[in-house]
Amino acid sequence: MSSRSFLTRTGEPIAHNEPNHAAFAPAGDVQGRNVLIVDDTFTTGARVQSVAAALANAGARVVAAVPIGRVIDTNRPEKEEFWRAQRAIAFDFDTCCLE
Repeated sequence: MSSRSFLTRTGEPIAHNEPNHAAFAPAGDVQGRNVLIVDDTFTTGARVQSVAAALANAGARVVAAVPIGRVIDTNRPEKEEFWRAQRAIAFDFDTCCLE
């Protein structure tokens, strides 16, 4: 198993919430390869979807996409109570976030 970048940016724009399969191009032969996409921050999903589409169009099998972080708008009034409660919970490595 190897870890490397299979894509280059083409300069095509990726708009907010609008994936663009032409925004990335394969940097080598990806035909038949299993690919795990790792993204630093997941905001709208447009970049991950753009990457997945470019890889799939080039013949890769996109196995999964894993974001390292997630951007969340905490200023939305309908979510205010939820985020207030979440901020009150101390972080603990021994506790799963899904509990």
